[in-house]
Amino acid sequence: MYHFWAAWVAIIKEKGGSIMHDYAFTLKQLFFENMGSEPFYLRNFRNSIEYLDEPFSDVTLQVIRLLLGDMQACDTCCHADSRIEARVLIAEVEYTVMVIFQDGVAMFYVTDDEGKDRTLWYLQTVARTPEEQEVSCFTKPGVYPVRLYQYQNSEELYPGNFREATCGIGTSQTFRHYLQRFIRGFQKERLLPEKDYWLQPEKDGRFFVRLGRNGRKHSNLSKTDHWVFQYLCFLHLLRFWKEMHKQCRFPALEAPVLIKDFSDRLDESTDFKQLLVQAEALERQVLVFK
Repeated sequence: MYHFWAAWVAIIKEKGGSIMHDYAFTLKQLFFENMGSEPFYLRNFRNSIEYLDEPFSDVTLQVIRLLLGDMQACDTCCHADSRIEARVLIAEVEYTVMVIFQDGVAMFYVTDDEGKDRTLWYLQTVARTPEEQEVSCFTKPGVYPVRLYQYQNSEELYPGNFREATCGIGTSQTFRHYLQRFIRGFQKERLLPEKDYWLQPEKDGRFFVRLGRNGRKHSNLSKTDHWVFQYLCFLHLLRFWKEMHKQCRFPALEAPVLIKDFSDRLDESTDFKQLLVQAEALERQVLVFK
C-alpha cells in the first residue's frame, strides 16, 4: 500500500506533452465501516444525480472527499479499525479502491479490472491543488462570488499563500491571462427563469446581479435569490478551473460535483432539481448531501 504524503503529486503529461486528457471520475459503489460513529455503510450509485439523505451524510461526504484526493478529509472520523472500499470509473475503466488507516494516516491500495496494482497512478490522477480541493464542494456560501477577485489580487486578498494553494499554477502567466479572458468573455446569465435578474462579474472578478439584462446592480436579494446567486458562482468557479487546466495542458480529474443541500433555503416555487441539472452541464456526476 502507498501513503499519499504530498498535497500535490506532480502530474504526468501524455507522452510528448502535447495532448491533454481529462479523467471523468464516477463513483459506482461505496462501502465503509467504523467511520465516525457509523458501524457500516453500503450504497450503489446508478444515476447522474444522487441525493444522499442519510442522517450521517457528513461522514459520507468526508469519505468521498478522501477518495478524491483530500487526504485530511477523514482526520476527525477515522479509527484504527476503519476501512473504506469503493468501485469507481475513471475514463470508463473500473477500479477498486481500498483504504485503511495506520496511526490516522490513509493507506491506499488500488487495482484495475484486471487485478493490476494501480495505486500510484490513481493517487497521481486524483491529486488536485489545495485551492481546487477547497472550492470543489458547495459548503461555503460567501466565498464563491469573490474568489476570482481574490485570484486577481492574490497577494493582498487571497486568504493564504496563493502560490502554495495552487502549486504554482496561480502565479503563472497562463493563469493570469486566462483569468482575464474568462472574466471579459463571461456571458450574462439569468439567475432564475421567472425573474429578470442577471449574473455577471465586475472587471475585477467580483460577481454581482443586475436588475434587467443591462439594468442597475441589485444587491437587495431575497433569501432564495441569494442562495441561487451563490450556487451559480460556485458552478462558474468549477468551470473556470476545468478550462484553466486545458489552457495549461495539464491532465485534470473531472471529479463529481459535491453539494450540501440548500433546498430548505429556497421558496416553494423554486425548482431545486432544475438547479442541480445546471451542475450536470459540467458533464460530471452530481452528489447532493443532506
